[in-house]
Amino acid sequence: MDSQRGTFVSPAGKPITGTLESLRGRANIIAGSARKDDAGGLEFEYGGETEIFWDEQCTVVRDDERVFLDEEGNEFAESELRLVEVKDKPAAAEGAEMNAPAQATIVLTVEGGVIHSVEGIPDGTVVRVLDLDVDGVAPERLTTLAGGEKVYVSEWRNEEST
Repeated sequence: MDSQRGTFVSPAGKPITGTLESLRGRANIIAGSARKDDAGGLEFEYGGETEIFWDEQCTVVRDDERVFLDEEGNEFAESELRLVEVKDKPAAAEGAEMNAPAQATIVLTVEGGVIHSVEGIPDGTVVRVLDLDVDGVAPERLTTLAGGEKVYVSEWRNEEST
């Protein structure tokens, strides 16, 4: 077993933050809202929540390789990744970004709620909030996730460490 540890990076040197996962769920339909449209298709109103079947979660595999994501949602096959050893000191030469320790990131997904503050964030940690409630947000402030969802992204850090 190889004892080298570090950070996975994309071919461009961006840190890999996770795997692409496949989930099934049930988007609830409001009882009594079902109807047929003029063309014979089905119409209905969603109930506003989706039940996720977490027991069926699995990592996406394409061509016998797991799929990984960077923090911007770009997808990479397992064979495209490099393992970069984390150094104690940042390198002054080319590639310093790849040798720097990976920043710890906590990602929260919220819809329909308001986050007023995030407290107790450890130094070197970022809390990234993906807000799915994007009504009224200027289009240039939205980010598109790998799955095509539009989100408003905000980040919170320990104010003393910035």
